[in-house]
Amino acid sequence: MKPALITALLCGALTLASCLGGGAGSRGIRGQNGGQNAATAGASGPGAGAGAVDLALAAIVAPHEALLTAERWVQLPNASGGIDSFFERLDADGQGGMRLQLKAGVGPGGRSFQPTPEQIVIHESRQRFLLRYRDFRIRDLALLKANYDCEEVPGVHTAAGRDARNFRLVSKFGFGRAELEVDRATNVLLGWSWFNAAGTRIERLETMSVDFAPDHTGVQWSSASVNEEVYEPSLHEARLGFSPLRFGYAPQGFTLVREGFFDAPAAGLGFPALYLAVLSDGMNVVLVAQQQGERKPGTPPIKPRMGYTLSHSFLGGVRVLEGEPYGRRAFVVGSMSKNEMIAILSSLRP
Repeated sequence: MKPALITALLCGALTLASCLGGGAGSRGIRGQNGGQNAATAGASGPGAGAGAVDLALAAIVAPHEALLTAERWVQLPNASGGIDSFFERLDADGQGGMRLQLKAGVGPGGRSFQPTPEQIVIHESRQRFLLRYRDFRIRDLALLKANYDCEEVPGVHTAAGRDARNFRLVSKFGFGRAELEVDRATNVLLGWSWFNAAGTRIERLETMSVDFAPDHTGVQWSSASVNEEVYEPSLHEARLGFSPLRFGYAPQGFTLVREGFFDAPAAGLGFPALYLAVLSDGMNVVLVAQQQGERKPGTPPIKPRMGYTLSHSFLGGVRVLEGEPYGRRAFVVGSMSKNEMIAILSSLRP
């Protein structure tokens, strides 16, 4: 399966129930079999008022879970080492309905964007993934505090012309920091930035305008192509056709938070069922998907071997690596460095 297909499946299939409780660069798991770099419990962020900061972070609402229409300017790294900038419109009904579209627009400093038809189609196919996994959000406060020092930035702040609160989340492992802009009246996350270890901002989402009482007449909400089931070996292993491989390594600070099963054949999608592991550091995620290895009729079984990269893509800040470890087809999807993702793929073992 091509990386574009696996990404489309994951983007289109993810349902509201698949969101973690409560969105690049190398940011750090506890392996299922005692893998390296286990995250440990951590204290609250630096400075006074850590309890108040915790409460404020726990109250943050992801924009796709609120009732709103927002226009956003997004900057993400591309495969050539540069930065891509584009304009998005997000519609959300606060009840699970969402729609994310590329559109023509003008960003900060008068920079304009005009999407091509191909860009619009690709973005459309990935919208559910982008909202739930590309964008920053507080997914698990305890796990976040184990991996980041968290503080509120003093001063007067605005986002989309509204009174806002700003928070700084600094990696305890030296990976970099995130800065979040939260609407003071609604607690909706309106903007975020990611800075690498050298202090250079490499990712940015800025809300240019937001309407919290929108008219959604005519909006066509996105829908999942196949629903996710919580993975249970006794129920799903036979339908998968194999036992999922386990992790021997994961980047510092990340841990396994969920396992899922997608019955692609039952949904008529034309490829094997899929096992999905979701790893998180409390804010960011990396997905590891596995399915039965493909081979033509009459050919010998795929020889078991260590994972290796078959193909690699990097588009819109989302990286996809595909490998073939031990006769399975495996995919690692996320925004961390290619080397870290190769390390995850290569650590998979029976």
